[in-house]
Amino acid sequence: MTALMLAANERQFQVIAFLLEKNPDMNVQGNNGMTALINASSKGYHEIVELLLSKNPDINIQNNEGWNALMFASSQGHHQVVELLLSKNPNIIYAQANNGYTALMLASGIGHHQVVEVLLSKGDNIINIQDNNGWTALMFANSNGHHQIVKILLGHTVLIAASANGNHQVVELLLHKNPDINMQANDGLTALMFASCNGHHQVVELLLSKDPDINIQNNDGQTALMGATLIGNYQVVELLLDNNPDINIQDNSGLTALMAASSSGHHHVVELLLSKDPDINIQNKNGVTALMFASSTGFDQVVRVLLSKNPNINIQDNTGWTALMFGVADGHYQVVKLLLSKNPNINIQNNEGMTALIFACSNGHHQVVELLLSKDSNIDIQHKDGWTALIFASSNGYLDIVETLLNKDPDINIQTNNGETALIAASCNGHRDIVEVLLFRDVDINIQNNDGWTALMFCIANEHYHVVEVLLRKDPDMNIRNNHGITTLMLACSKGHHQVVELLLTKDQDINIKTNHGSSALMTASCDGHHQVVELLLNKDPNINIQDNDGWTALIAASANGHHQVVELLLSKNPDIDIQNKNGMTALMFASSNGHHQVVELLLNRDPDVNIQNIYGGASLMLASIFDHHHVVELLLHKNPDINTQDDNGWTALIAASTYGHHRIVELLLSKDPDIDIQNKDGITALMAACSYGHHQVVELLLSKGTNIDIQNNIGLNAFTFCLFCSMFFTSDDAQHQLQSGNYAKTFELLINSPQFNHIHSIDNVKLHSLAVAAIYNSFDAVAILMKNCDLTPENIISAFTRACYEGHSSMMLHLSEKITTLSVHERKLLVAAAEGDLGTLISMIYEAGMSLDTPLVAGITPLMIAASSGHAELVEALIEAGADVNKMDDEGLNALEIVNDIEKML
Repeated sequence: MTALMLAANERQFQVIAFLLEKNPDMNVQGNNGMTALINASSKGYHEIVELLLSKNPDINIQNNEGWNALMFASSQGHHQVVELLLSKNPNIIYAQANNGYTALMLASGIGHHQVVEVLLSKGDNIINIQDNNGWTALMFANSNGHHQIVKILLGHTVLIAASANGNHQVVELLLHKNPDINMQANDGLTALMFASCNGHHQVVELLLSKDPDINIQNNDGQTALMGATLIGNYQVVELLLDNNPDINIQDNSGLTALMAASSSGHHHVVELLLSKDPDINIQNKNGVTALMFASSTGFDQVVRVLLSKNPNINIQDNTGWTALMFGVADGHYQVVKLLLSKNPNINIQNNEGMTALIFACSNGHHQVVELLLSKDSNIDIQHKDGWTALIFASSNGYLDIVETLLNKDPDINIQTNNGETALIAASCNGHRDIVEVLLFRDVDINIQNNDGWTALMFCIANEHYHVVEVLLRKDPDMNIRNNHGITTLMLACSKGHHQVVELLLTKDQDINIKTNHGSSALMTASCDGHHQVVELLLNKDPNINIQDNDGWTALIAASANGHHQVVELLLSKNPDIDIQNKNGMTALMFASSNGHHQVVELLLNRDPDVNIQNIYGGASLMLASIFDHHHVVELLLHKNPDINTQDDNGWTALIAASTYGHHRIVELLLSKDPDIDIQNKDGITALMAACSYGHHQVVELLLSKGTNIDIQNNIGLNAFTFCLFCSMFFTSDDAQHQLQSGNYAKTFELLINSPQFNHIHSIDNVKLHSLAVAAIYNSFDAVAILMKNCDLTPENIISAFTRACYEGHSSMMLHLSEKITTLSVHERKLLVAAAEGDLGTLISMIYEAGMSLDTPLVAGITPLMIAASSGHAELVEALIEAGADVNKMDDEGLNALEIVNDIEKML
């Protein structure tokens, strides 16, 4: 036995609560198969059971004899525990022990009537379960003389079971024992309900002889009468009615017996019910009446019987539907005919504004439509969105209904809330036959919806071209524009259907009409590359130079998108080839920028001005160069453009191509001998631009043309220093890639090995060697190349070391110090310790090697200056405390404080 089992057995609540916090295995069984839950249940410790159940133990576990917790609690009469266990799993009542016993058998045999009632409330068939010897709970109760329980069992289950099965002989025997005839099963059903809903009229007759409460309702609110009417059992209904039930009782959904019979089509039963004068106009919770039920399901015989009682035929349900609407919606012709004989208000509208006629037309019930029209329906009533019966029928393609409606002379031009008409609806959905019928009635073909669309526009947009031809016979206004200024011709042009365009062009129209944005039909077709359509339009001599609100022409649009066939057609009409849009772009510029070389070639054959500049100063050659379109550049160069044209920022085609590393473009441009050293507004040359991104192939090409390597930009940097600057302060992903790929190193090497390269550079008005400049920018690549390729003097290296110190580049100082041969072993150690912040080595060198704190290491630079430059604050503090001279100056007259201040200014 576990601690939990022991505590449960001894009713130790606090101990159990403590143990449960440790999440023990709740289902551990002792040698006899008992669990903690079974122990507590058998003792009736309901508070312990409740606590254990909070941990969700397996409630179905049985001990060695097959007994579970419920069986123990039931056998001991612990009804509170029984209720707790059943709340967790009602199905446990069906479990049987090894000998076949159930909890009900145990409670019945011992006489625990409260437990028996609890168990019976959870299951209807448990009374008939038998043990291994064939005994039932009733037998156990009877053999032990528990008459109260026998009565409960007999009344609760046997009578109900016999009644449900139609065993009238058993029922008759049971009734002699005077059982509780009104007792209800778990779902609220009584013996009378079971017998009635199953049609057992003999049983019903027997039960009625005992004066049961005939109006008792089950859990769903249904009575015995409702059950009988649902299945249409005439005899049972007749028997029940003889006992004067409340015929108007409604179930939980508001259903009455009359509604039940009507919805099921049992007209004989309906007649019986009507003989008792029920409230025929009662509505269920949705507002539906018996007449509505019968009408919606098409039971015309029921409808006929109901109408004989003169119900309110115009009652509406919660959504505004009437019985007529229900009959019409599903096309129940006979029902509709019967309802119309009572002269209903045929024009009533539901909550959506639908009438019976609108329902019939929208659902295609032609015969019903004819019936309704015979009653002079208001044919032009509109539902909440403004749709009429004619619009619905036209939209859905019901030709026969449309023809029938038209015979009643409806307002054929009525518009919906969105402005659609019957013609628009039919055209939109491609119903040619309906369009023809409507046109025969002289419909207004030019009506526009709220967006300005006509029937013809919808046909074209939805590609119903077989309808277009029909509409065109009525000579629609071809110049109508929708709210965006678009015409039917423009829509057809955008679709590219040349056959439709050809049809449309047979009608007189202004071919140069523009949309709100200023586009014409020709522009639309040209932009989308529909060359067959363009050819048709050009035959009508449109204004080929029309510009839209952004200044675009048909030629610009076609050129920008590379539609060379369209461009060729447009050029045959001699357009103004040099027209510029609002940004100053021409057709040639767009074609060049986008790399459409076939279009460029066509345009160049018309001798355009190749030097026109856009509002930013860019010309065709520059645009092609920026985007690396070498075929286009080659074509443009054959026209000898001004190769030195500069944009508003001073860029030339060469500078642009060099910046982006387009070496093939650069090579082509250089073949035309451009001014290779032109500077942009920042003073940058093509060489500087190429160097800034490490484009070594371009640098090599430019150097081969003798570019001036010493030109300085606006901040005093030449190609070499600019390259160093950019390699140090790269920001873009492209620059990062260039650096990682070693392209800057290749660029440095090209510059340094160039015959024009000058090793003396002016930095802040100070003349410095290339090595010193490389040190300033902390470029190890440049330093390595210079050391490899140049004859460097000790003075060059010392100068570079000095500049590295002034810039705070400790790693560069260490690197350069290895090349300084004048340093002793101790001095080198002292320098390294100062640069690396190694206080221990520095103290050792001073106190053990006997070196001065102010030892000048290189060019008068002391350990204090190196430590300060390298940012080693603790080391600086230690040196000062040890007596280092803060005012000591190097060979250029600077002390440690001045060096640090200069570094901070740079940062």
